[in-house]
Amino acid sequence: MNLRTYHHGDLRRALLDAAVRHIATDGVDALSLRALARDVGVTHAAPYRHFESKGHLLAAIAEEGFQILNTMVGPIFGGGADLRQAFRESGAIYVRFAVEHPGYFKVMYGPTRLTAGYAEGLDSAGPQELAKYEMLVAPLCTDGRSPRGVALASWAMVHGIAMLLVDGRLRPDLFGLADDDYTGLVKVITDSYLP
Repeated sequence: MNLRTYHHGDLRRALLDAAVRHIATDGVDALSLRALARDVGVTHAAPYRHFESKGHLLAAIAEEGFQILNTMVGPIFGGGADLRQAFRESGAIYVRFAVEHPGYFKVMYGPTRLTAGYAEGLDSAGPQELAKYEMLVAPLCTDGRSPRGVALASWAMVHGIAMLLVDGRLRPDLFGLADDDYTGLVKVITDSYLP
């Protein structure tokens, strides 16, 4: 028997960290609890003490990812800044999050759809966040455009930028920008679409 099973420390954290790293490089479909157990040096049954299934593990990763993203974006909703600039900056933060945390991003917004029941409130994370962006953009919609439509269109655009970056199909240097200039990249691409 593997004695590390009983002396691992924070196995839940180790499994989450290993899963996020694995997803970042190999994708969600290639992830298995058995392989994770092997990677962190515990028996194949040990992960089930923390996660009932792969779906529960993915839900925990998504929850943690939303917490990280909300912490990064949170200051924008505090007010005081130019609304147009704040709205653009929120897009740049979203893109930066995707590039810096691809394992979380691929679970949160990738093709694997987490079904209801894995984590309380997880399925409504998108709509809750949408309301914040609608409130941020509403004062800019003086031309009759729908704040919800603008928020969704903008999200679709920055999500596309993020996906292209994560997949290695887009780089800021294509626009003469520094490799980590996500604010400049979002601005260049969205200038003609945002209010």
